Amino acid sequence: MTRKDYELIAKIMRDTRPTADSGDHYHNVGTMDEWLYVIETAVLAFHADNPKFQPDRFRKACYAQHG
Repeated sequence: MTRKDYELIAKIMRDTRPTADSGDHYHNVGTMDEWLYVIETAVLAFHADNPKFQPDRFRKACYAQHG
């Protein structure tokens, strides 16, 4: 995978982050714990696939506020 792929996946994660006040079930895809679990599972898979993958950079991109 390329950096562009990782950036797209981080954007998807960022855009689907559960929010406490979200009545929009499309974006509220689960609990915060489930969302974090998906990110950490992805981090493990991406790092196994590409040793140059930067887990902290990916996490920050996922957690960044969108808008």
